Amino acid sequence: MGVIDRILGFYEDIREFNSSNIKDFRGRLKSWIKMGMLAGRIFYLKDMWARDVAALTFASFMALIPFMAMMFVIARGFGYASLLESWLSTTFEAQPVVAQTIVNFVHNYIENTQSNYIIGTGIVMFLYTIVSLMQKIELTFDDIWHTGERSWKQIVTEYPTILFGLGLLILFASSINVWTVNMVDNVDRIADIGDSIPSFILHLAAFVPMFLFFVFYYYVIPNTYIRVRSTLVPSFLAGVCMTALQYGYIYLQVFLSSYNVIYGSLAAIPLFLLWLQISWAIVVFGALLCHTNQNIHYYDGDLQYDHLKLVQRIKVCGVVMHLVCRRFNQGEQAYTPKEIHDLTKIPQQIVNQSVKELLRARLLVEIRNGKKSSFEDSVVLHPIEKIEHLTYGVMIERLFSYGEDVSSLAALESDMAMWKDIDIVNAEFIEKGKQIAF
Repeated sequence: MGVIDRILGFYEDIREFNSSNIKDFRGRLKSWIKMGMLAGRIFYLKDMWARDVAALTFASFMALIPFMAMMFVIARGFGYASLLESWLSTTFEAQPVVAQTIVNFVHNYIENTQSNYIIGTGIVMFLYTIVSLMQKIELTFDDIWHTGERSWKQIVTEYPTILFGLGLLILFASSINVWTVNMVDNVDRIADIGDSIPSFILHLAAFVPMFLFFVFYYYVIPNTYIRVRSTLVPSFLAGVCMTALQYGYIYLQVFLSSYNVIYGSLAAIPLFLLWLQISWAIVVFGALLCHTNQNIHYYDGDLQYDHLKLVQRIKVCGVVMHLVCRRFNQGEQAYTPKEIHDLTKIPQQIVNQSVKELLRARLLVEIRNGKKSSFEDSVVLHPIEKIEHLTYGVMIERLFSYGEDVSSLAALESDMAMWKDIDIVNAEFIEKGKQIAF
C-alpha cells in the first residue's frame, strides 16, 4: 500500500469515525482530529474568512476608539489607566506615534462625550459602534451554533454585563502581559532574582488571562447553552495562537522600520488591520472547534442530509413521525430530537434536518422546553393535529407539496401529458399510504 493510499485510508477512517468509539486515548485523538477537520471544512465551505472575518475586522476597527474609551473609563475606575497606556505602547512598540495618537483620540473622545454640546451624538455613536460589533460577533457565533439571535430585551440586559466582563478580562490580561514582557526582556534582573521565577512561568502568567478570556468569550457570547468543558481545549489553542500572533506582531513591527518611508506615522495601520483579521480568524475557528467538540455526535459518519437518497430521507421522516405519534398516543413526555437520536442511533444532524422538514411541512409542532441549549435539546415535538389524521400517505403528500410553486413549471405542467401521468401515480401512491397509520 502506497503513501497516498494510507493517507486516503486514514482520512476515510477519521471521516467515518463515530463518537461512540471514544473510549481511550486513541479514540479521543481521532475525535480531535475529526473536530479540526470539520471546523476547517465549515470555515472553508461557508467562506467565513471573506464573509464573517472581514465583517468583524471592519466592525472592530470602527469600534476601536469607542471600545478603548470604555476600557480607559474602567481602568480609571480601578486606577490602572497608566498601565493600559503602557500596554498600548508595548503593542505599538515600533510605532510610538501611533500609540500616542490612539491615546489622544481616546482622551478626546471621552472629554467630548462628556461635553454638553455633543453628548447626544457621542453616546449614540458609542452605542451604535459597540452594539453593532457585538451583534456581528453574536450573529457569527449563532450561525456556528445554529441558534437564534438575542431579543432586544436580552441585548439591553446582557450586553452591558458581557462588555464589562470582557473589559475587566482584557485589562487583567493587558496588565499581566506588560509585566511579563518587561520581566522577560530584563534578563539581568531575572538572573538576580534567581531560578524561582524562570521565564516559562512568566510566559505562563501572560497566557493564563488570555486562556480565561477565551473561555469566557466562547461560553457567554453564543445565545445557547455551552458546556464549559467544551471551551477548554479550543480556548487553549486559541490562546496559544493569539499569544504567538501578539509577540510576532510586536517584533515584526521592529523589522518594518523602512515601511515608515511610505506611510510615515501611519505605517502600523496596514499591519494592524492584517493582525486584526488574523485575530478574528483565530477567534472564529476556535468557536467552530467549540461547536464540533460539544456536538461531535452531530457529525457521526460525516453524513449530510442533502446527500441522502430521497427514499432514505422519507424513511427517516417516517421513523420520526412514528416515534412522536406513538409517544403522544401513550400520553408520555414528548421526545426531543436528541432523544430520538439516542433511541434510533440515526446521526443527530440527519434527525435535526428531518425534524425541520417535518415542521416546514406542517406535520409536527415544536414547543420550547425552557432550556437555553441547542436545537436538539431545547425543543419537544408534538403532532400538529389528531394522530388519526396523520398517516404515511398524509406525510408523503405534505412533504411533496410544501414549498413555492414556480410559475414557469406550472405552465409546462398543463402542456405535458407526462406530468399528468406523474400526478396520477403520486395520487395512487399517497392514497395507499393513507391506509398506513403511525
